[in-house]
Amino acid sequence: MPKISVIIPCYNTATWLASCIQSIQKQSFTDIEIICINDASTDNSLSILKKLAQNDKRIIVVDLLTNHGVSIARNIGINISSGKYISFIDSDDLIGSDFYTQLYRTAEIEEADIIKSASISIDENNQPIQIDNINPLILKNKGYFLSQFWSAIYKKDLIEKFNIKFPEKLIRGQDRAFLLKAVMSCQKISVNDSVHYIYRRRTGSSDSKKLSIKKIESNLFCFDDILSFASNISELDPQLHALQCYSYIQNCISDSSRAVKTEFSESSKLCAKKIVEIYDKCLAQNELTHILKKEIALLTMIRNNDIKGLMTYSQLSIFQRLRYNIGKK
Repeated sequence: MPKISVIIPCYNTATWLASCIQSIQKQSFTDIEIICINDASTDNSLSILKKLAQNDKRIIVVDLLTNHGVSIARNIGINISSGKYISFIDSDDLIGSDFYTQLYRTAEIEEADIIKSASISIDENNQPIQIDNINPLILKNKGYFLSQFWSAIYKKDLIEKFNIKFPEKLIRGQDRAFLLKAVMSCQKISVNDSVHYIYRRRTGSSDSKKLSIKKIESNLFCFDDILSFASNISELDPQLHALQCYSYIQNCISDSSRAVKTEFSESSKLCAKKIVEIYDKCLAQNELTHILKKEIALLTMIRNNDIKGLMTYSQLSIFQRLRYNIGKK
């Protein structure tokens, strides 16, 4: 039984795939299995995987004959994994050479369910863009672990105990749904800032600047998945749940401002209605109200079910919102 199972969904990333897997093969920590799910790629990703697997028995290649999407690919990886911990790597990203050594050591010393690294973003030419370290906030409250799910390893027992999977019918927001459920369920999160997950921002990736209404709907519906999961957690942390609900409200505001022009009005209204719904259905409304008091104008519009006001508010810049809220105090 390997100590860590590395799950890599692969779809038409032949340009970066070899370097991604090689960064895993070169790890100082060798007790791993590398599960590569080829999701019916139309480029030569499969041939690259097969060639790498010939020389490394740790590589397991699963070839899907039809394209199912990243959620099903990752869930297949979870189902066949045998490691004590699970790691998710995107097939165009990289990890530092001591990534698993450091995270596994932290996991064993601190007996944590989730262990998170720092992360750095690079461009398509491998040039660093910025260091994205949210770890100091996570140390204050694990509810701040709202993104960068790939920068951590997860105890498989945790995933199995709570049946944590990626929602398979959605085209966006699956990562957040998995992460928030894992954070909600775990007893302890530890961080290790000495190693980095290296996230590649590239043109044509799934995280486009403008969003269709289908992508917006998918992300918003993930909240329903999270809420359903939260209602079954016997010892739900109210502050953590409130932070997650607040994050979804901010996500609605962001999505509204990124809607494509032809669907702008419909998307904006959809996001505004979802903001009100999130507040109404939050299982820790008092804590969420306390968080929202720093944006008193937003809180007032939510309580008044002011859909038009929320649509307008979502289009303001951060500084405009700040001035608007100050003026309402």
